Amino acid sequence: MQVGLTVTAVSLDRIDPVTVVGALSTLVLAQLSAALAWRAALAAAGAHVSLRASVRCYGAGSLTNTLLPANAGNAVRIGLFARAVGRDASWLCGGACIGLSLVRAALFCLLLAGCVATGLMPGDMLVWSAAAVVLVASSIVLLRRRGGRRWQAVVLGVRGVSPAVLGWLALVMLLRFTAAALVLSATDAHSPLTAAAAMLAASGLAATVPLTPANVGIANASLTLALVGVGLDARSALVVGVVFHGLETAAGLGFGLFGLAAGADTRRLAARLAPIRRRVLTTRTSS
Repeated sequence: MQVGLTVTAVSLDRIDPVTVVGALSTLVLAQLSAALAWRAALAAAGAHVSLRASVRCYGAGSLTNTLLPANAGNAVRIGLFARAVGRDASWLCGGACIGLSLVRAALFCLLLAGCVATGLMPGDMLVWSAAAVVLVASSIVLLRRRGGRRWQAVVLGVRGVSPAVLGWLALVMLLRFTAAALVLSATDAHSPLTAAAAMLAASGLAATVPLTPANVGIANASLTLALVGVGLDARSALVVGVVFHGLETAAGLGFGLFGLAAGADTRRLAARLAPIRRRVLTTRTSS
């Protein structure tokens, strides 16, 4: 274990800090794009949320996902977006979450299809992923026929998937791909773009088993195996996997904290700080 940790520490020194900052900034923009995708989905369903509230709600979910397992951040986002809408919109926001997840899954299947076509991934992964998407979509159709008010709200949220939503989520994938390529550019990878595609495919598969906070361990292992599969040596694959997943976790944590700060009630905070400010001014005057 000590040898492995030492090798990783030495290899990390080879990565340019500017590259790391660029990749981190790109992943933060991916978080913002995902928040705007939620906003666009709810707007298409007739529920309007401000940009500030969207950043706060989505960021709180990202912060939760870094601290808790099982994608608990989605439940937080549904609750906060429902509160931001201003009415009993939990089922509508839940439907929007399902619709967004379906779009992400469809984009992931397209990426996986490309990886399968080039021999980067086995074909059975694509079959199972596509089958899961079809199963969920079929369930939504059945819920629509049921006709209950809550189910209708769920379906309305799912139908909020608009061209704007597709654009924002495609941008999320493109930004994550760019960040992966930036990290890989610091290694001896023969084809950083191919390796980046394999990384995103492996990351998507690992996200289906979120057993740990921020998916630590599972994501790292899947990224390392994918990179070894495209020809990267084990040491470089381990370093790239650790760095990329660490940057994604840092981006989610940072965006979550920024969202909380952006959503703070500045007037209430100023009112609470006013007595302290008066005491400080009084002390300075008396001295």
